[in-house]
Amino acid sequence: MIATPPCQGMSVANHKKKEQEIIRNSLVVESIKIIKKVRPRFFVLENVPAFMKTICTDIDGVNKPISEAIQNNLGGFYSYIAQLINFKNYGACSSRQRTVVIGVANDYADEISPMELFPDFVEEKTLRDVIGGLPALKEFGEIDHTDIYHSFRMYPEHMREWIMDLDEGESAFDNEDDKKKTHQIKDGKLIINQQKNGDKYRRQIWDKVGPCIHTRNDQLASQNTIRPEDDRVFSIRELMLMMTVPHDFKWVDQSFDDLNQMSLTDKRKFLKKEEIKIRQSLGEAVPTVIFQQIAHKMKAVLQNPPLSTAEINKIVSGRAFNNTEELIEFINKNPLNLPISALSRIAELSNTKRTDNAAFFTSKSLITEMMKNLPVIEKKKVKILEPSVGVGNFIPLIIEKFKDKDVELDLVDIDADNMEVLNAILGKYNIPENIKIRYIVDDFLLHSFEEMYDYVIGNLPFFKMKSSDKLLSKYKEAAINKETTNICSFFLDKAELIGNYVMLVFPKFLLNTPEFEETRTYISKKAVECIIDFGEKGFPGVLIETIAIFINNMAKPNKTRVFSYPRQIRLLQKQKYILDNKLPYWIIYRNEKFDEELKKLKFDVFTVFRDRQIKNRV
Repeated sequence: MIATPPCQGMSVANHKKKEQEIIRNSLVVESIKIIKKVRPRFFVLENVPAFMKTICTDIDGVNKPISEAIQNNLGGFYSYIAQLINFKNYGACSSRQRTVVIGVANDYADEISPMELFPDFVEEKTLRDVIGGLPALKEFGEIDHTDIYHSFRMYPEHMREWIMDLDEGESAFDNEDDKKKTHQIKDGKLIINQQKNGDKYRRQIWDKVGPCIHTRNDQLASQNTIRPEDDRVFSIRELMLMMTVPHDFKWVDQSFDDLNQMSLTDKRKFLKKEEIKIRQSLGEAVPTVIFQQIAHKMKAVLQNPPLSTAEINKIVSGRAFNNTEELIEFINKNPLNLPISALSRIAELSNTKRTDNAAFFTSKSLITEMMKNLPVIEKKKVKILEPSVGVGNFIPLIIEKFKDKDVELDLVDIDADNMEVLNAILGKYNIPENIKIRYIVDDFLLHSFEEMYDYVIGNLPFFKMKSSDKLLSKYKEAAINKETTNICSFFLDKAELIGNYVMLVFPKFLLNTPEFEETRTYISKKAVECIIDFGEKGFPGVLIETIAIFINNMAKPNKTRVFSYPRQIRLLQKQKYILDNKLPYWIIYRNEKFDEELKKLKFDVFTVFRDRQIKNRV
């Protein structure tokens, strides 16, 4: 389902907003209602950049940001993500920055992330590239005899003097002669019009991307409507090319050939009747290439329905891969024509060392939620480290997240065979040239990293090391927390030393067990920007609660976003409130009710032992 609700109440281009606009904004809620009732496998919402922050009246009658309305009504049924993109970077021929929200139903969310459904990045096209080949139109009312939609739209002739001498990029307000500036004559006096928007009466530039197309593209006084040459607004055909509308698109019942064969008088009558409607439709439209790309990706997903865990297990047991070479051959040939997500799952289940290395499969829906909350720095060149890459579940979405950056992506794993399998899986993806991948087969905890990373991202192995393990003492030498023997703690400590921003999956016992008290102490001094509580949904078949923790080592502690994935609860907490050092644990869902009960309690009265410890002693 695709919905593009009216945007006038949200758009910064609307200078005449009224209080009633909240009612118009609330039309998006009607779209949400339909999605909630129909439950399509995918949904797409498109609107202005401020879309998610705009206030609407939700189904419950409460005014709230559209982002909250989407989360409250659809968050439990869909994995979704909102991105602010400029369509010029994704195949459109005009600069149009928009918010696009894509949702994937939960039963497909581990097969495809909504991040992977966004259009692909392409090189920008200039106006010269797009419309430069069309014939010039110099005369008022002139119509190209081969194309009725390529015409000189007429306007009051006295206005031509305002724009006729403009160079590319100049506005009528730049004219030195007041008579050539946009003006009115009142009581015999020349009154220059107010310049409320700097894009009005401005001639466009050939060698730049075309402008955003607005609904009033028929007027000189609207935004960015004047052609680089010719004293006129863009023709319908030029607008169609900029909006990637197919040449043979039928605006009316009559055929294109029949329209072109009409007399000049009849052509002008036709345009007088239909032109404004066509132009406004183009101004309201989304460039067709954008939705076309999204639709093609959705279609590809639907051609390969998701496989259940039982079906994956059946394939693994039936094939009984005896060695890495057989598994890689299966991945490369893909005899069952499986989606890449299924190949990754098969690779993970076929890895007999995964238990030894404490490597567990991270589902795509959870990674999507993490990526949704991961901020993107403004640097063009980004260095990213995955410290325990496994079969590379994070990698496709890391690439999607940073696809407009120059990325150096280092992938570390202790298992050489696993790296070969990973290389085969990533070979199935069309990885952009701006993403440079380096494979490092080594023990992350002992490897010497020469530079800092902008991001350290991944899912850490977790198990308690035996005191007899010779590596334990080596790991502890570089560790911050020396009280624990859990390998995940050593990974976190090292990640903190080499990463400016750390986003890691971690067992939930980080929040409250005594062995991680030292870890909580030093992390609480850093900016913990987000904690996602996955509960037991982190790893299919593994009954352990996990969290994702987001630590910004370049910022000071402030607010922490807390999200319960199973309960779909989102909170914005003060970090010092939920990571209070006066309490022995982190209380991420802390609230006033908790504080009221806290005042009634007396602490340090009992010493607590876990039940199974007592039984073991007996």
